[in-house]
Amino acid sequence: MLLASSSSSGGSNFLIPNGTFIFELVMFIIVLGIMSKFILPPLQKAMSDRDDQVRQSLQAGDEGRSEADRLVAERQAVLDAAHANARTTVEAVAREVEELREDAQRRGQQAFEQAIAAAQATIATESAALRAETLSKLEEVVILAAERIIGDSVDPDRHRSVITAAIADANAEGAKQ
Repeated sequence: MLLASSSSSGGSNFLIPNGTFIFELVMFIIVLGIMSKFILPPLQKAMSDRDDQVRQSLQAGDEGRSEADRLVAERQAVLDAAHANARTTVEAVAREVEELREDAQRRGQQAFEQAIAAAQATIATESAALRAETLSKLEEVVILAAERIIGDSVDPDRHRSVITAAIADANAEGAKQ
């Protein structure tokens, strides 16, 4: 009775498929077919396009990176060349400045030596003129001193040899000093 009551009261065994299960299975297979026919191809195409786009972006990034590396190397080469050129220019200018300084120093030394030579010539000329003037005045002083010592007038023409000897002695003593 127990068995009869359990079979009569609901009566379905879940292990044996009934019509609903078969209908749901058929509907699932139809929906799966529709999805594979109409929905999956556009999704796969979109995913494939996206993969291609990402691949192209990565390739463009790699190309850009290699181009950037090339440009950095080229920039560095240009900078190195500019530094070398600047160094060469600075060294050339330094040499030229040194040559100009040496030339100016040499010309200054020559001008100094010429000025010294001209001054020495002028001094010698003026010294000779002053000596001649001093000697002529010295004759007068000697004659006046002799007149005062003697107390009588002295004839310069008659005593010229004595006066000339005294002046020569004074010149010799002046030259020694």
